[in-house]
Amino acid sequence: MQETAVFHPGASIAQMRTAKVVRLEPGVTTAQVLQLHNDQMLETKNGRRISVGQYRQLQQLMAAVHSNGAKRHTVRYPIFAGTKAAGTPLKPGETPEQILARPDTDVIRLKTGHSVTAKQMKALVPYVEQTYGVKLHGARPMPNGPATHISKVADLKPLKNAPDSTIVESPKGTRVTLGELRRGFGKTPPHATIPGVSPMQEAK
Repeated sequence: MQETAVFHPGASIAQMRTAKVVRLEPGVTTAQVLQLHNDQMLETKNGRRISVGQYRQLQQLMAAVHSNGAKRHTVRYPIFAGTKAAGTPLKPGETPEQILARPDTDVIRLKTGHSVTAKQMKALVPYVEQTYGVKLHGARPMPNGPATHISKVADLKPLKNAPDSTIVESPKGTRVTLGELRRGFGKTPPHATIPGVSPMQEAK
């Protein structure tokens, strides 16, 4: 057997069947490839190789998927021009809700090194929701404005009489209002107790 043969449209199948490695050229059909021996190797232009046997199994798997009525997901969404700005990395622990609450002009640098605007991220929400079955649209926006940083429950004690609109921020950057916290604890000011702090400690 010859070592390598270039499989181009119009090439002799009989000749291709005598090569150990068959280098595929554009225009060669699946039907032509499946006429080769299972132990022959197929090589694409980028140098990747796969045996004809493996290729045949992939084709059989795809045919089985289509025969079972698999449906393609089609989602329409706008495509915006890319950004040349470097952007800033996502904050540690930043949630999808927080990202979607950013201004459209914010530039975000992804872990891959690519930069996208918040507007581009928001445009992908319908696709992500439909394809992965997650709920992103309509997420609670992050409160904006000055915030009091807290690292432990005791840090809330000085805020027990602060208005519900007061914003607190966790070490991971998550923001909530005191009103949301109080509703979560089932308490309302001015008689709300601070979780982890006894009434005697509050009196002190």
